[in-house]
Amino acid sequence: MICNNNLCLDLYSSYKMQNNFLNKEIMELNDLWKGVQQRGKMLHEKNIQLEARLCQVESKHLILLQEVAESVRAGHASSSQEVVSQLIEEAMEPNGVHSSANHIFYQVDQRVLKDLVLEKLPRLTSHFEHHHVDLSLITFNWFLVLFVDCVLPDLLFRIWDACLYEGSKVIFRYALAFFKYKEEDILKLENQGSILIYLRCFTRSFVDAKQLATIAFGDMNPFPMRQITQRRAFYLEKVRTELGELERIRQAFVRDRVDCHTDQGFLSDEDDDA
Repeated sequence: MICNNNLCLDLYSSYKMQNNFLNKEIMELNDLWKGVQQRGKMLHEKNIQLEARLCQVESKHLILLQEVAESVRAGHASSSQEVVSQLIEEAMEPNGVHSSANHIFYQVDQRVLKDLVLEKLPRLTSHFEHHHVDLSLITFNWFLVLFVDCVLPDLLFRIWDACLYEGSKVIFRYALAFFKYKEEDILKLENQGSILIYLRCFTRSFVDAKQLATIAFGDMNPFPMRQITQRRAFYLEKVRTELGELERIRQAFVRDRVDCHTDQGFLSDEDDDA
């Protein structure tokens, strides 16, 4: 059967219009999906930044508490007053937040890592201390997202595979391996700013995954899990005690502020309207 030319043209035109319409719908759906993915990524990154900021604030508070304790023991009560005021004012900020169990364990692991860097890489520890570099500003994010966006994909998958096989201590192994791999380069940096700038992005330069694995699972030995567990238990108790003290001071400050306002005869809105 021979198709009429006009009918064939009509069918072709209809098919072309339908095809264009479907293609347009697919493209719009793809655009919507990309938008959803982009918003999701932005929210994820914002959450990571907030988590990191929380850790930094809590670390600062704990350091301030330690300085207060040392001042009191040394008999310098007046010098500790300024530290207490700074800590309390920050803790009372409207946007202030308190530690969750998740955050406490991150704090603990940062302290364990600091001990391990001192033990395995003493030259770097001295270098960081000399230039007042707080490693948790860099390494907290490594632990928070398990090195996602910190290293190249090939290395990331190797780290994850090792974590599934050997457990969480692999995170410490690779964190130490990163510093060991670039130890000589880091030691050449001569001020806090240059060190922090370098550390924020140096993990993205690792391309030799085998060499890093050799350092992590060879040069860093011995590396018993029992040691990690013991140090985690020690610092967990210490961090909980310090955070409890911080909360006690915060509550005492709130009570004192309320009592002060009451003694000064401040009126509530209802009393003022009466």
